[in-house]
Amino acid sequence: MKSIKMGILSAISASICCIGPIILIALGFGSLSLGAVINKYHGAFLTVGILLILFSWIRYIKEKKNCHIKKCQMENKKITLITLIITTSIVSFFLILNFYTYAARPLVVDSFTLLADTKTVLIPVKGMTCFTCEVSVSSALKRVNGVISVRASAKEGIALVNYEPDKTGLSQLIKAINNTGFKASLPE
Repeated sequence: MKSIKMGILSAISASICCIGPIILIALGFGSLSLGAVINKYHGAFLTVGILLILFSWIRYIKEKKNCHIKKCQMENKKITLITLIITTSIVSFFLILNFYTYAARPLVVDSFTLLADTKTVLIPVKGMTCFTCEVSVSSALKRVNGVISVRASAKEGIALVNYEPDKTGLSQLIKAINNTGFKASLPE
């Protein structure tokens, strides 16, 4: 039974830094900087998730082996196995999602939709560590009046923004990013 609990905790730990900010954004609390606070510990959450799932499997295998030796019936064997498979899949998904964030192709201005009477700017953003950070920054910028399109990259530490200069400016864009808890600075 402890294997089940550890497996569930591993899935929660591995996903909290990714799902937490998205839930906050969906609930309208994305501008409270909580996502950035959670993402500061991104690596720790993922590491704890991986360690917990490993310990869960080790515990399950030991318990199964002991029952085989003692010729006893393992309690909740099927439920434990199903839970461990599901939680391992969840932990693996978030691990792969994080690798994808850094393996993704770089942002290219040429592939970005450019419209007449708009400006495009690359804003340096510190503190983004994963896909959800990109979502937090992008959604904050999309709420700014005059923003046409946005792409954020944790890998490159930038936000590529296409906006209408008569409706918004660089200071409003930087303010929107900083309100998420990440640190934007003026482009060089």
